[in-house]
Amino acid sequence: MNGNLDVPLDEDLALLPLEVVVGEEPWICTMSTTEFNENRVSLSWDRVACSISIRWHSNETTILTMDRDFVTVVTIESQAGVLVFRIRCETDGLVGLLEVRASTTVTVTDSLLRS
Repeated sequence: MNGNLDVPLDEDLALLPLEVVVGEEPWICTMSTTEFNENRVSLSWDRVACSISIRWHSNETTILTMDRDFVTVVTIESQAGVLVFRIRCETDGLVGLLEVRASTTVTVTDSLLRS
């Protein structure tokens, strides 16, 4: 575990077009986009383990599965009808940024650089 995981507040998530489910453990949360054409993106975080899982599904087929540890910040925002998920990871001199943009298309950008 890396420390604290900074995630969006429940009030902020309620303003976004997401289906949010809090697990039996209150530190685990899963959310999914409403479907954009055939695309759906889901994100789960574990605030205790400082980890995330992100999945992209299209027509019931899993297109992408990514898991990250050492997550420090998760942000989710809506920009002109596009949901933008940003996940920042930091460990041992490395900084990673995973960005997923979900709308009628899905784009994924993943970088891992020395800090």
